[in-house]
Amino acid sequence: MTPAQQFAASFALLVLPTLAGYGLRRKLANPLGLARWVQFWNMVVPVPIVSCLAIWIVEPNRELLKLSALGFLLSMAMLACGLALARWRYPEARQRASFAVSAALSNVGHTLGGFLCFLLLGEHAFSQSVVYTLYFLFFTYLICFPVAHACSAARAGSRWQTIRQAVCDLRSMPMLGIAAGTVLLLSGIPRPQALGQLQAFLLPASTASTMFGLGLTFQARRLPQYWPDAMLMSALKFLVTPVLAWLGIQLFGLEGETASVVMILSTMPTAIYACIIATIYDLEIDMTNAFFIFTTLAFLVFVLPVLVLRF
Repeated sequence: MTPAQQFAASFALLVLPTLAGYGLRRKLANPLGLARWVQFWNMVVPVPIVSCLAIWIVEPNRELLKLSALGFLLSMAMLACGLALARWRYPEARQRASFAVSAALSNVGHTLGGFLCFLLLGEHAFSQSVVYTLYFLFFTYLICFPVAHACSAARAGSRWQTIRQAVCDLRSMPMLGIAAGTVLLLSGIPRPQALGQLQAFLLPASTASTMFGLGLTFQARRLPQYWPDAMLMSALKFLVTPVLAWLGIQLFGLEGETASVVMILSTMPTAIYACIIATIYDLEIDMTNAFFIFTTLAFLVFVLPVLVLRF
């Protein structure tokens, strides 16, 4: 399969399940309930296995680990920006959490950011993108989940209780997968070839189920009311984040291909995980979906051509 075919296959994996979910939602009495069930079991079963198998074969390097630290700092900075803007713009806590989480989480994984690193720079750059995203699940479950839970209508208890509940929640199983993969990596035990074949099956299956769940929650008629908010989100994604990434590159002393990987990943649209969080914690689901769809379309039309010409 050529890189162009891989790129087309990746986008088909995103679009077709979403359309299937959207087509089915009108035939169901409770599509939101099914979406929550699909996304819950996706995070409890395939995602931990995928995370474990991916970490197992990473080749750690002290310089490369700066990538993950920089990714974490960028996400924290964008979460802070999102919260600051949301406090000014939105009266409801659910709206503020949706905006902040959407600002903090970007599609830096294998479905878009990592694959573009491979397409534009090669396989070694893809390996660097994997290291960059090591922070992602910890940041999502230890920081974004508690933020969403604290702003949910169902919240209860103190901040520490919220964090403890998020960590102990079955939906935090991917962190256990990362921990298991790290132990196996450090043990020096080689990953069996058969597990590579399992990974090749679980990876697209997990992505497809995630997108199917998103389609079940999507309501096109409500998107236009969020266009001004989506424009603001696009400014954060495609202007503020790359500027902060450039400053981080200077601070960490990154050069060459590593710096290019950071710049590519800093231009990614809102991640599907923001939609998952909004669904699970009953945040402003339509607004979060609008951010995901609008920023992804804006990326394809305006940002991707620039990346292809630049890199």
